[in-house]
Amino acid sequence: TLSRWGRGGYDLTVNLNDTFYCLPDCAAYLHCICDPLEESALGRLAAGVLSRVAPAKVMGEILVISDFTRERLIRFFPALDGRVLKIHPPCVGREHISSGAGRKTYDVISVGTFAPQKGQFEQLQIAERLRHLRFALAGSVWNRRYFRRCMEYKQSRALDHVDLYPNLERGRLEDLLSQSRVFLHYKRQEGFGITTVEGIARGCIPVV
Repeated sequence: TLSRWGRGGYDLTVNLNDTFYCLPDCAAYLHCICDPLEESALGRLAAGVLSRVAPAKVMGEILVISDFTRERLIRFFPALDGRVLKIHPPCVGREHISSGAGRKTYDVISVGTFAPQKGQFEQLQIAERLRHLRFALAGSVWNRRYFRRCMEYKQSRALDHVDLYPNLERGRLEDLLSQSRVFLHYKRQEGFGITTVEGIARGCIPVV
């Protein structure tokens, strides 16, 4: 399939990979960028190179999920101005909205894929200093090694006030959000924090 993709054997390509690398030559191109290049020396260098290559290969529209992402994308790739469409992702339906009233099991909850860029390890260090608060860290396990590192740190530091919830079913996750007071969004440079919106919908106070 990759060889066909590279030859442009499709009429439409939808890329959700947060990158301009390996663009196919196709009739139409829809690209969702959630996390633009970081504002670092390496990021600026990469942007300088890609800004001369990537826009020429994009034959259709660029789809982003927030004004934040759109503004940063155009800053890095000025040639794409006028071709970037913003569409907010569907987050929660009315049936998932609640006031958050009721007994609270956790003071702080964080939801995100267990991976270094999501910062669960740093959140454990924060929790270590706030032992009077109960923390819940939930998310799918994308990086097993990282998740084991978090578990080992929690156990070695006796963080009994912190619970880790890997790979929760949707209903159980919504219950946890309803049982928490504060939703902690830790990741910097987030294009659109869907989990933050979900936390607000379940009555959590967001801390971003």
